Amino acid sequence: MKTPSRSGSRTNWWIMVGIVAVVMVFTVLPMIKAWQSVNAFEREARDAGYIMREGVSLVIEEPITTPTYLRGYETIEVHRGAETDIALATATATLDGRFAGSVSFLGKELTLLPGARIEGDLRIAAAKSVILRGEVLGHITGNVSRVFQPQTVDPPANEQPDDL
Repeated sequence: MKTPSRSGSRTNWWIMVGIVAVVMVFTVLPMIKAWQSVNAFEREARDAGYIMREGVSLVIEEPITTPTYLRGYETIEVHRGAETDIALATATATLDGRFAGSVSFLGKELTLLPGARIEGDLRIAAAKSVILRGEVLGHITGNVSRVFQPQTVDPPANEQPDDL
């Protein structure tokens, strides 16, 4: 009778170690990098003296008058602009009103509504998309996958787009 070989169990063990290593490289390491980015963004705002406001979904109805770091775990809406610099960290942010200072953003999607105006710079730490329906007078810098800007001239109401 033949005795079972130990080399087969060692091979299976190394295969499992390899699978765990691949899973860590493709899932855990990106999560650690994202966490480090958020911490660096927050530390920069705190070091600059920004006050912090946080919540699941933040809706800011009054104009922001002191440098503020807004952290929304899902969404942030700023309806009446800011008289100063602000930083936003959230999945989705919507800005409306006049922003006299610079705006920094870290998240998935930032939307600047029609009529909204950023007079300072727009700094994107990271974003999947930025939708600019308003205007940015300063520079737009940073890491963004897609920037959408409106057409400069609206087509007549009775015209159909060519791609229909």
